[in-house]
Amino acid sequence: MDWISHVDKFDIDVSTDEFNERYILAVFYFSLNGSSWVDVMSPNVNWLNEDRHHCDWKGVVCDGNKYVIVIQLRKFPVNVEHHLTEGCLH
Repeated sequence: MDWISHVDKFDIDVSTDEFNERYILAVFYFSLNGSSWVDVMSPNVNWLNEDRHHCDWKGVVCDGNKYVIVIQLRKFPVNVEHHLTEGCLH
């Protein structure tokens, strides 16, 4: 919550689905140690870029209305299943 409250400069109304998606993606990033992610195609995965819409973050796929529909992490060295079962779901 600290990042979205104090660091993120992207202007989104907190009562919107757009804000909720950005918040959930930030929690996802921090829960899975996102600072260690490295994309084999590009060293900049640009997650938590406060100047860009979260639909522009590497691996986040949105529909035409800017709703997140898929998170693609195949190129990132993260064991999502391990992290979810060991941390987020308990």
